[in-house]
Amino acid sequence: MVIFLALATGVIQFVLAVFGAYMSLRRPQATPHVGWFVTFLVLGLFGIGITVAQAIRATNTQNELQATIEKVPRTIAKEFLNSGGNVATVKRKPWSLTAETTSIITTRMAPFADGTDREDLVGILYFDQDSVRLASEVQTAFRAAGWKIPVKGIGWVGKDPTVYRAGLFLLRHSAGDEPRGMRQLAGILDEAGISPTIVIDEDVPSDRFRILVGGRGD
Repeated sequence: MVIFLALATGVIQFVLAVFGAYMSLRRPQATPHVGWFVTFLVLGLFGIGITVAQAIRATNTQNELQATIEKVPRTIAKEFLNSGGNVATVKRKPWSLTAETTSIITTRMAPFADGTDREDLVGILYFDQDSVRLASEVQTAFRAAGWKIPVKGIGWVGKDPTVYRAGLFLLRHSAGDEPRGMRQLAGILDEAGISPTIVIDEDVPSDRFRILVGGRGD
């Protein structure tokens, strides 16, 4: 469609140029002159229509691109825009915590440490290298924040693979349950490019949340 519109625009411009040159070399009589005028007018209107169609198509394409960008983490979207839309230059979704993100989690989660044993805080679905690393980094950040997490590895959590597969999940007891610190952690992870999914799980005690690390998914 884009090629057709471009070719149509080129053809119209060429025809108008030929007609213009012809009229400058041969002055038409009054009656033929009206025909030439109508021809120029029709071609001009057709050219305007093509220009409007191209503008509408470009706007729709931009809107679709923006909608796609809004669905991915902000850090990746920024890289995509900075790359000029070149997907090949965009890095893979981050699946580990930077030193800065770790520090932010430690600082912002410290006020929610209450001395409760939270051995169940972080779980893992798959024991692949990326998932184990991320889960360990999350544990380390919370442990530094004063949360009571034993240093004895990460527990495997068996869940429905059709629901829990790729991504990082924040589990809460019910839709009306708002565990302290959960929303703050979700915001930190989202800023880091690891957009968590909040899921209802009745196995999680009320007023608590759990972190479940799935596969990287990209």
